Amino acid sequence: MLLGAVTSIACYAFVGSLKNRLRLDDSLDVFGIHGIGGIVGSIGTAFVALPALGGHGADDYSLGWQLLRQLAAVATAIAWSAGGSAVCFAIVRKLVPLRHDRDGEREGLDISDHGERAYNY
Repeated sequence: MLLGAVTSIACYAFVGSLKNRLRLDDSLDVFGIHGIGGIVGSIGTAFVALPALGGHGADDYSLGWQLLRQLAAVATAIAWSAGGSAVCFAIVRKLVPLRHDRDGEREGLDISDHGERAYNY
């Protein structure tokens, strides 16, 4: 429960303020929730496994060694995700345009994509 609370606070802090300060375009907060939550949760696992906290670590449990393993796992997951995303982005970029032209964006994507207006203001 402690790890869940800490992770929730970290996710909320990222989504609530840091995302806007960094000017990230993550409208569904996928990275803010799943990315930050996964990173904090993975690193925090080293702490909640401490035998002193009732964790499953044995008598020879080393927080430093486990923390290093968790950090390496997080770095591997980030690199794997970034590499896979870059490959997917490159493939999609070759197949379809990623943006509309300026006139289509200015006019509105409802008109340029569908030929109709979504709202009649």
